[in-house]
Amino acid sequence: MPANAAIAVRITHTIHLYSCTARYFYLQRHAFGGKVEGRTYGTSTTGGGPLHLSDLEERILEVHWRMKRVNIENLDACACITKYDRAHTFFYIDPPYYETAGYADPFCHGDYERLRSTLDGIKGKFLLSLNDHPQVREIFALNPEIWATSLSGICVL
Repeated sequence: MPANAAIAVRITHTIHLYSCTARYFYLQRHAFGGKVEGRTYGTSTTGGGPLHLSDLEERILEVHWRMKRVNIENLDACACITKYDRAHTFFYIDPPYYETAGYADPFCHGDYERLRSTLDGIKGKFLLSLNDHPQVREIFALNPEIWATSLSGICVL
C-alpha cells in the first residue's frame, strides 16, 4: 500500500471516530435519562431542543470542562473505592436497589455487606444512593443523622 493510501485510511478512520462520537453525543443529549439502549425522547412546549448545531462546539466544551477531573471506571465498586480512596476523594455510589429485579448484574445481600465493610474504612467521603428498605437500614446501620430519604430512596451522607 502506498504511503499516501495509508494516511488516507488513517484520516478516514479518524473522521469515522469523530463522526460516531458526534452522533453518540447528539443522541445522548436528546435521550431521556441518558439511556444508551431503549432510548425514549422527551418533548417540551417551552424552549427548544437540548442541542442545536449552532452551539454544538460550546456544548462539547461544557462537557469537556465538567468532566476534566472525573474518572469513570468499569470496576467492581469495592475495587474502585480501594483504588482511588484518598482523603480528598468523593465517591458517588449508586448500586442496584435492594431486592429489585431488572439489573444486568445481580447484586446480592453479601455484596451490600461487602460494600458497607469497604466504606467503613475509607479516607474519602461518599454519597450512597439506595432504596429505603429495612435490610438496607440494617446493613448500613443508618441513624437519622447520616441519612436522608427522598421519593426515590435513601441518600447516605
